[in-house]
Amino acid sequence: MATLWHHRTLPYPLLSSWTGDYPACEFGLYGTQAILRNGAFIDVGFSIQLTSEYLVDLMDRGHADYVVEVSCPKTFLRHTLRVSQADRVEVRADDCAEELFLTPQIVSSKRLENFISEEHAPEWREHRPAGFSVPEASMLAVGNVVRITIEDAGINSVIDLVANSQVDDGIFQIELDGERIKIHVAPNDKERIESLRKHRVRNETGFSGLYPSLYLSAVSEALRQLNDHQNTRWAFALRLALERCGLGGVSSDLIPERSLVYAQHILEQPMSGFLVAATSREEEE
Repeated sequence: MATLWHHRTLPYPLLSSWTGDYPACEFGLYGTQAILRNGAFIDVGFSIQLTSEYLVDLMDRGHADYVVEVSCPKTFLRHTLRVSQADRVEVRADDCAEELFLTPQIVSSKRLENFISEEHAPEWREHRPAGFSVPEASMLAVGNVVRITIEDAGINSVIDLVANSQVDDGIFQIELDGERIKIHVAPNDKERIESLRKHRVRNETGFSGLYPSLYLSAVSEALRQLNDHQNTRWAFALRLALERCGLGGVSSDLIPERSLVYAQHILEQPMSGFLVAATSREEEE
């Protein structure tokens, strides 16, 4: 819905989803990918979509620029950075917590005269046919606000156990193509696994034995293919997990070679958990 005339805050047209000043145009930020680099920086890649030929022409002539506001409510971080249409921004990991917000904008880089276009809503063109005078550093467009989750919720938060009728009983398959690691098992096996989880206290040995065969295999395979899926959510979670284990500085070339060892560190030595559970069971008997 267009902003009512008497509610407008700027004396010239603003491209945004909530103004209606550019009825047939869109502006937004898409394709965000957050990557933890060297355990110290978060790189966020993105692309900007703009369908206003008028604003594109202003930027081509050096009269306006794309900028992105990066903010984190938890730490009060707020930066405004000049960017290109396909770009990335870098934020220190210590400067943010839990989430980042990115807001694309277009800002005038010099004073604009005769600011008017056929793209503008009729009321603007009727109000000032000769166009508007817009000061330097004025907002010309505001896009969608993109939220990027960066909380370290643990590796289990990006692993899904999926019932798949195409998988034979007793077999599991690992899928890494999406944002989450998926372990595919036969429907009957998934029911048994969920039952084992539910009654874990009564069957700790069984659960501790099952855990390495599924999760250790999945995490090890994910680490082995980490370099081929570096922009996924699960890859980001794995890097945080490596950092938490003191392995954040490990070369990306070494991770696939030692994926099984590093997976055991991430999962807190699951073999030890199995041995503890088995020993406790024997002592009880």
